Amino acid sequence: MAVQGEEVSMTIGVACDAPVARSQERQERVPAAMQTKVDFLMQSIDGFCDRHLNAEYRQLMLAAVCALARKRPSPLLGGRETSWCAGIVHAIGMANFLFDKTQTPHCRAPEIYAAFDVSAQTGQAHSKKVRDLLKISAFDPKWTLPCGATMPRIHEPLRKAAKKLCDTVQWLILIDQPMQVGVSQGYSCENRVTPLALAA
Repeated sequence: MAVQGEEVSMTIGVACDAPVARSQERQERVPAAMQTKVDFLMQSIDGFCDRHLNAEYRQLMLAAVCALARKRPSPLLGGRETSWCAGIVHAIGMANFLFDKTQTPHCRAPEIYAAFDVSAQTGQAHSKKVRDLLKISAFDPKWTLPCGATMPRIHEPLRKAAKKLCDTVQWLILIDQPMQVGVSQGYSCENRVTPLALAA
């Protein structure tokens, strides 16, 4: 029997194809008292990811569930489970441009609300709660998909300007460690537009 306050480890699976497979695994710590709640939320979100998203989205959403479960007191103890599911999916979706129809996968916010049977107002309110509690924002590597896969498409003049800027400051990569992310992972400036480039 679980003791309140005790933490247990749970497994989150990651794979590349839909429906979501559980071929790779990562351990997430969850308080024992929250295990049943987390299992319910995970089951609902898994179903949505199987139908609409992919394993990378699933990984982020379930990591968010576990992070919320670890908070003391956990906000998941209040409100309907379906409201939290919609909020978590919407929050992670916002950070990854899920609502941009040029992205794959993508879906519209109303599809999320309908899938979890909540109103738009409820879904948006819980999305904001999740984003505030976990400090989720675009370009935060903790809450965005790998490989910059969800960077929205930009107009050609802006893309060219961004590439020119990357070419201009390319030498900085050799001396500025924080700027090495794109190069160390094999991304080119042309294919990966950085926040710095967009700001320019």
